[in-house]
Amino acid sequence: MAKRDRSFWGWTTEEWIDSIDAREQAGQHVVAVAYLLCGFSDLHRLNQDHIVYGCLARKVFGREYTKTIIDRVQSQLADWGYYCKGICQMITRTTFETLLFVRSPHLEAITPDHLRAVVARRPPGVGKSCIVALSRVLTRIGTIPQPLEIERHPAGRYNLPLLTRDVPTEWARLCRVWYERKGAGNLERRGEYYFYLSIGRWLRATHPEVQSPADWTRQIAAEAIAVICQWRCGDWLGDESKFVKNAGKILAPATRASRISSMRILFRDLQDWELIPRRLDPQLTFRTPKNLLRLIGPNPPPAPTNRITANATSAITMPSRR
Repeated sequence: MAKRDRSFWGWTTEEWIDSIDAREQAGQHVVAVAYLLCGFSDLHRLNQDHIVYGCLARKVFGREYTKTIIDRVQSQLADWGYYCKGICQMITRTTFETLLFVRSPHLEAITPDHLRAVVARRPPGVGKSCIVALSRVLTRIGTIPQPLEIERHPAGRYNLPLLTRDVPTEWARLCRVWYERKGAGNLERRGEYYFYLSIGRWLRATHPEVQSPADWTRQIAAEAIAVICQWRCGDWLGDESKFVKNAGKILAPATRASRISSMRILFRDLQDWELIPRRLDPQLTFRTPKNLLRLIGPNPPPAPTNRITANATSAITMPSRR
């Protein structure tokens, strides 16, 4: 107060945050003063070393009452099989955080909007399952009509700008269209999409004049098949190749044949959807070479694992002495 020449009840939120963060030893007490006397509510913006929701809730609401609240929540969770200590502690923290946000010691004061606001204050993807668990407890005791649900969005890795680096713009766009139409949530489709982008990097390096699947010729397709027949783990992945396991190891014959089949599928679909003209026949142009097909065969039978099996095998296969 002397430094700012102003009483503490006139401080702004930013000034409170500066004062709390500057006092590591007495941080909890300063937080309690700010919360109780001055309406400070941006607890989520403080350093985690200073804000321990359980300690602050006991200071604000009283130790005995907070124990009653947590016993009520934990007993319900135990009935549903929540026995993991770490999970129960996280749900307890979430309960205290929500009550402090509502500025009420009563579970009945919590609404679905309060729960959503607490989630919104957290970093993306942090603590949503704990909020959902708490909402189920509140539904059971009749506080809210129905529990919250975790919003599960399809994996958004294909939206990263780095993913299409060094890929021709039109090639990347049409591959993205193909991916979204074929089903973004399918792991197999996602892998094919990443492979198409790798082919796009190969195009940029070897045929910079080819910007779209519509520009392909039989000669370029033949070169692509030759490259795929020698494809190794991490090829044409760009910056992500250093994270690939078994980088530099040639792919299995069946995998390489599957990649060629993926090229047939891409060009067939783009033509059927009238996104590119029919300049070539995908079925004939991207035919799997016979020498690659010959490498694909059934796995040999496993060797005998014990003496009894070995003797039985010998008795069957060895010719009679007669």
